[in-house]
Amino acid sequence: MSAQQQLPEDQRTVIALLVDRGLTYESAAAALGASRSVVRDRAQLALAMLAPAQARDLPGAEREQIGDYMLGQQDGQEQDETRRLIESSAPASAWAHALSHELAGDNEPRAGAAPAAATGADAGVPATTAAPAGAVAGRSADAAPAKGARRRRLLALTLVAAVVIVAIVLAVVLGKSSKTSSTANRSEPKIIGHAILASPSGARSAGLFEVLKGGSKLAYYIAAVGLEPTSNFYYALWLSNGAGKSRPLNRAPSVGSNGRIVGGALLPTNAAAYNEVLLTRETQTSSVPTTPGETILKGKIQYAR
Repeated sequence: MSAQQQLPEDQRTVIALLVDRGLTYESAAAALGASRSVVRDRAQLALAMLAPAQARDLPGAEREQIGDYMLGQQDGQEQDETRRLIESSAPASAWAHALSHELAGDNEPRAGAAPAAATGADAGVPATTAAPAGAVAGRSADAAPAKGARRRRLLALTLVAAVVIVAIVLAVVLGKSSKTSSTANRSEPKIIGHAILASPSGARSAGLFEVLKGGSKLAYYIAAVGLEPTSNFYYALWLSNGAGKSRPLNRAPSVGSNGRIVGGALLPTNAAAYNEVLLTRETQTSSVPTTPGETILKGKIQYAR
């Protein structure tokens, strides 16, 4: 029996509404004929019972903040603040990771430790640096429950796994040419944009793409799950402004049986001129594809204002 199945019925009901159906606290309260505070309290208690060992290591306010985040109840600045908390605190990261495992259920991929770095790339297209959080993206009471729940769980796993790669991308990718610079002269790298990646066909795959800036450099990391393992094809990343206006970025690392891609690399200096990112399935034999293949995941890039 899973940990969720062992929860009291009222807590299971609340978690089902928030996670499986993707409702807000307000919508769940209306459905149950209860107040928002009652729904939130039940949800937070359920989360603490799902991962009690990790919950004990956090102050109550931080635990509730991350709980709201993982249940998709935050937007904008709140998400950014919680992501920074998860990135900077080992107990917070452990709590988020444990929750993603429990909310995903037994049949979903599990987020683990960061994989080893990717070793090179075929056909001359550089591979992303393998290795990566947080909020479950997107919620709508009108979305199809099964599809919304699946994407929510996958994104929870993707984003929590992505926490690990942030430091690696910042240190390895953005820091490559900074070794001779004094610490005082280095600007603090920041996440300046992101895209939630979804399947155009409604498949179970999902992901996160984030844009990082350190000094004059731009870089990205991507984390995606639910992908078909590569065999006689490869995945590639593109920046796009629509049909006929796409620029190849990188050939992604090979995907194994876990269905996961995690990685990062530098971005071109004109990356902000593109508003969309694509993950495509490629069978072209040329070193650099000239046009995108089948789009597996796509998302609009939203830059911080």
